[in-house]
Amino acid sequence: MINKNNQQIIKTVLSEILLSKRKEYKLTQEAMAHKCHITCRSYVNLENAVSIPSTPTFINILIICDIDPGEFIKKLKNAGDYT
Repeated sequence: MINKNNQQIIKTVLSEILLSKRKEYKLTQEAMAHKCHITCRSYVNLENAVSIPSTPTFINILIICDIDPGEFIKKLKNAGDYT
């Protein structure tokens, strides 16, 4: 199980990446949710670092938003006290 500190780091890093990608694509949160095939509420919760997506949803987001998994992991490692 992932400890609470690591969960928060994952939420924060994913949130920053999603916001950056959404701005890059010039989309609203609703349009980005549609692009990621998730509900608007789910997307908002991800972008606001409230929740962590399921594994299939996470993989889908990585592919659809062209997020390099290696870069995601590097950002996790650089985000602070990830253990």
